[in-house]
Amino acid sequence: MVTDRRCTAKSKRTGKPCTRWAIKGGTVCIMHGGKAPQVKAKAAERLLAAAAVKAFGLVQARDPERVVAEMGCIAFFQPGELYDEGGRMLPVKELPPHVQAALGNIESVTGNVDSGDGQKDRLARVRVWDKPKVLEMLAKHHGLLKETVQHEGELTFRWLK
Repeated sequence: MVTDRRCTAKSKRTGKPCTRWAIKGGTVCIMHGGKAPQVKAKAAERLLAAAAVKAFGLVQARDPERVVAEMGCIAFFQPGELYDEGGRMLPVKELPPHVQAALGNIESVTGNVDSGDGQKDRLARVRVWDKPKVLEMLAKHHGLLKETVQHEGELTFRWLK
């Protein structure tokens, strides 16, 4: 986020920098485009990213190594890492960070597993991010998958004859 919140625009008339305050999270004031929807959206995105970094200590998502590392967590996730030796699902807080990164959603559901026993059981519905898509993206990133189209033949145009 911008630390000096002054507008970065310059006056057309004088050529001097604008002295107004920029909108929160933005780089320009309302007189220089700060009211435009796309500028407001980008400013909100910057504020949200700054809040996430402050609250959770997250690395910026624009860091290429971090993005590839997150993709690797999803691509190489093993479902067995969700369970302990006894076959019970580990609490989310006890899961390793690379396993947590691969999980898209965990939903706690109450239902009856054994019909007829009259007991309601607590179940966990786990959704993992799209592994094949991420593997494809990683393969393209590392140059393992190249999409090339090869055409053979000859083109003839009637109007050129």
